[in-house]
Amino acid sequence: ELMDAIVFHRMNLQLRNVLFTKPCEFVDIVFTEKVSDMNFPRKSKFRHVRFEDGLHGCIACGCAFEGCNFGYGQDAVSDCLLTQCSFRAFRFPPL
Repeated sequence: ELMDAIVFHRMNLQLRNVLFTKPCEFVDIVFTEKVSDMNFPRKSKFRHVRFEDGLHGCIACGCAFEGCNFGYGQDAVSDCLLTQCSFRAFRFPPL
């Protein structure tokens, strides 16, 4: 459980069973495995983030995605709820 706002910068991450309670910032990050069942707090920021295997069952409301890549294939963003988010220079998976 992360209780403080943290900036992750230039890392390869594998997140499992992490509960974010405050907005975090992800800059130049590669998620090397599918990101599953994560809730990202409002105002979390993602800049130049690559989700190699996509996302599954994630919730992001009011987050900012800039220059990101969600992965490839039809199930790259499966069962996710991304509402009131902004997407700039973003690559959605091809259908």
